[in-house]
Amino acid sequence: MDYRAHVYNEAKSIMRIKSKYSLSEITNNLYTFGSEWMLQDYTEYIGLYHTYTTGEVYTEPKWDRKTSKKLIKFVQINNNTFVYNILKPNIKTEYNSIQPDYPVIGTKERKSGTITRYFIKRVNSNNIIEIDEKQFKDFNSKKIDPNVNIVTNLQWAISGNIEDEFHGNIFIPGVITKNQKAIAKSTIPGISAKLTNLLEFYADTEFIVPPDINSK
Repeated sequence: MDYRAHVYNEAKSIMRIKSKYSLSEITNNLYTFGSEWMLQDYTEYIGLYHTYTTGEVYTEPKWDRKTSKKLIKFVQINNNTFVYNILKPNIKTEYNSIQPDYPVIGTKERKSGTITRYFIKRVNSNNIIEIDEKQFKDFNSKKIDPNVNIVTNLQWAISGNIEDEFHGNIFIPGVITKNQKAIAKSTIPGISAKLTNLLEFYADTEFIVPPDINSK
């Protein structure tokens, strides 16, 4: 039996939270092209829908007691996860989506000489995405699916001598060497193919501060 069909056929009628809504509580005639909402049988929904200030979302341009069906936030889900969710419905299968993010380099970062970079990778994909610290923490608190993703953070040098130097017998690694070592310590396989520019975000600490034109 198709599990999706089984869940759909066995689903009970969905009633709205409130019996009556004012016009200001409803937004009708919305349309989704996909990757936004899905039915409770995990089928991606494309078409007209409407929403309520209570957070409810239903199919049809406006409420129809006979045909409107509840919509939930769209998530990518494979058949194995779908079946697992049926067998163990208390297991969490909805997580925050991943948004690419890139470091912002300011005076503080230049003076520090390093920044912390964060990356995430799906275990079944070669695509590695740079994310921000918040999403890194979300992963560790299981707000981003830890079952199909892995993350890493690394200290990335952005200022100082580019090349290695020797002061007498003392070896002082340059930015390139520091970043090579940071990549080597990463727990994400294949990240070296993404971080090919070892001088990415490099900024000399000796920079000119523009005059304050508002001080006159």
